[in-house]
Amino acid sequence: MPVRVSYRVLRHGREWLPQGQFIHGRALFELGQVAERLAEMETGIAGCQRLGGVSRLQYLIALHAEATARAGRVEEAVATHETLAHVQQTGEQVELCRDAAAHRQVAADA
Repeated sequence: MPVRVSYRVLRHGREWLPQGQFIHGRALFELGQVAERLAEMETGIAGCQRLGGVSRLQYLIALHAEATARAGRVEEAVATHETLAHVQQTGEQVELCRDAAAHRQVAADA
């Protein structure tokens, strides 16, 4: 008998891979693997965004911003924090952290 799986189950099941990638990167960041694990967190966030956003995406972005600041990339972290604050205040829907280079540019312009 074939198993029937709803679109909703498939959609939410796919969220686990990029979220897991982010969590894996964050855990190893905490163990001292800074640069390569920041990149892994960014890849996880990008994967979540390719799915059209996932629950707790802003939380993952905030965790990434905190890790970015701890890695010494304070300007990038501040730009991310300001973007999150703007979204929270206005309710504006934007794609956040799509490209780390975009955040560096925002920090450079500030």
